[in-house]
Amino acid sequence: MKVAAFLSVYWIQALAIDPKTFSLISAFTSHTIAKSAVIFSCWSTSDMVFMMKFMSAKGMFVSIYNTDEEITTMKMLQTKYEHVAVIVDLQCGRSDRILETAHESNYVRRLHHWLLLSSPESRITNTLDPQSAPLDSNVIVASLEPSSKHVVLHDVYTLGTREALTVTPARVWTPGQPVPPSPRRDNFGGVLINAATIVIEDTMNLTLTDSWGYPKIGSRCYDGVVGLLECGDIEIGAVGLLQKDARLDRIDYAGETIDFGGKFMFLKPSLSEVSNIYTLPFNSSVWIAYTVIMAILTVALYMSQRMEQHTNPDEPPLLFGDAALNSLALICQEGTPRSPESMSSRILFMFILMLSLFLTTSYSAIIVSLLQMSSNTINSLSELLDSSFTLSMKNIIYNTNFVNDSKDPLVKKLYYEKIYRQPFDQAFTTQAEGVEKIRRGLHAFYGDAAAYKVMSDTYEEDEKCRLKEITINPSNTMAIPVKKGSPYKELITQKVLWLRERGMIDREYKRWFVQKSKCDSDSRGFVSVRIGDFYPTLVVLGFGVGGSIAFFILEFLYHKLKYGTCWPTHPTTPRDKSARVTEVQQRLFIN
Repeated sequence: MKVAAFLSVYWIQALAIDPKTFSLISAFTSHTIAKSAVIFSCWSTSDMVFMMKFMSAKGMFVSIYNTDEEITTMKMLQTKYEHVAVIVDLQCGRSDRILETAHESNYVRRLHHWLLLSSPESRITNTLDPQSAPLDSNVIVASLEPSSKHVVLHDVYTLGTREALTVTPARVWTPGQPVPPSPRRDNFGGVLINAATIVIEDTMNLTLTDSWGYPKIGSRCYDGVVGLLECGDIEIGAVGLLQKDARLDRIDYAGETIDFGGKFMFLKPSLSEVSNIYTLPFNSSVWIAYTVIMAILTVALYMSQRMEQHTNPDEPPLLFGDAALNSLALICQEGTPRSPESMSSRILFMFILMLSLFLTTSYSAIIVSLLQMSSNTINSLSELLDSSFTLSMKNIIYNTNFVNDSKDPLVKKLYYEKIYRQPFDQAFTTQAEGVEKIRRGLHAFYGDAAAYKVMSDTYEEDEKCRLKEITINPSNTMAIPVKKGSPYKELITQKVLWLRERGMIDREYKRWFVQKSKCDSDSRGFVSVRIGDFYPTLVVLGFGVGGSIAFFILEFLYHKLKYGTCWPTHPTTPRDKSARVTEVQQRLFIN
């Protein structure tokens, strides 16, 4: 709409160019996601000014060059990262050499998108040199017919240095529509591609060292393999190194080999270890509904039993607190000191018992299932740090120095709050000891693939299913290190890539490194209940016992201070009891 509005404003100008051309250029630049454009044409000054305004309205930087003038350099097409749209009007003089000159300067490549404006009478194969449009180029030839509303588009490229120009089938573009996508270039038509390989037969002079390569105090060179490559006579490192930014200005990496298996390993904790399972069976709406129903039934039972006192005056008076305690006793599967006598009280009593039975059965069944479930709450390094897990690492120099190489605040928090607060022999330990700590529970050990061997020999099936891993290194890919600027870098990269594509690296990795044990069953089997699993109930019981003792002492002191004794010294006779009941009833039912 913006392009159409812009064209309508300037339609009154006497332009030598068909507005369809401007619309095509607009669609082409949008298709290429280019932020700048370079145009080679023989347009008039007014046309060039109009084009500059037209492209500025699209928010694109544009440069226009006249093909009538001799163009000796193509520096205006120079780019490293940004896409550039290049439009050439082949109907202008000297335009046939622009593409060839750009190809000689290596500007007909992936980042350059060429649109060649041609007339229908021009033969594409005669206009272009096959060598000016290599296979990875983006060259579109647009055949403009003034009397037609459509534009015919062809992609042109060559498959090889001695091959003829390939012209794709015609695609039709209509003004106002996006440029149709280019066809795939996956059919080489049986073209022969020349290739060469080198077989090297030589010996290696190995130098042994005890470090991969870290900064060395008092020296500009690193120690270990990196130091030997940087300051020594070593040409190739016969060991894989992790790719680190700090090493890029000292060595080169020739080819990626395997992924380093270092990660935190731990057994997923049981649900009772990380949360209170006694609050999980029912959500709040269930508890609210149950409480409301029990309150209604308690009030109804209280009113029904109060009516019973009219028929049996010898019964002691019933208070609402007594009814509430009776309902609580029924919920807890306990008895009640007062049995219902009327039909309505018995029906209410039965409903309270059935409701308590259903609640207790469901609650107990869910608790049993929760005791056998594992928790999935720890899925990241931050969650691991916030948990109650203790941490340890394999005692190798990479682990002890990783905090100095990492800029991640979580990694630094890991070392300073979890690792360094322990004795060294507990924070950095052996593989076997770390795996055994994992098995004890609530412990995470940072190890490598060698830990899988110990686990496969000692862990039960359910423990293998509970194993979980979290990495702390964002880049675990290892590569072969070579001396900076080594002539063997490209050769090694090609050969390593060939080995990876053939699956040989993967085969050797699985052969020499123990793989993680597969979980054949997701069932934990029999689970023994530990004291920590019902610790919350012990806490509630402890508060109950403590509260009852406290109230007993308060009652003891109250009776001692008020009556001078801790309990009645004279037993109440049945006659006194009957008189007291009659007095209470008179107070309750007096009109």
